[in-house]
Amino acid sequence: MPKPQGGGHSDPVYDYVEKQDFRNYQISKMERGVRYIEHRWHRITNDRQAMAFMLRLEAYDYEEIAVVMGVRKSRVHQLIEECAMTLMGGEMYV
Repeated sequence: MPKPQGGGHSDPVYDYVEKQDFRNYQISKMERGVRYIEHRWHRITNDRQAMAFMLRLEAYDYEEIAVVMGVRKSRVHQLIEECAMTLMGGEMYV
């Protein structure tokens, strides 16, 4: 007799609940990240870093930020890295 193929169950409600749980987990993870940045934003005192980081948060890519700020793409990367290190303040983000 052939063995059944496929997943462990065929319950569409269970599948839907699993997907919703995963979405809720992802949303809470993003919310934690946003709160992390919001609570540490006062640490950024360099205007260039703040501008580059803010544009990145607004979904600009490095090339677009470079054009807006009038710098090279590698400098944008440096500014955002410096900003991230300032925000972390020596601690690792979990």
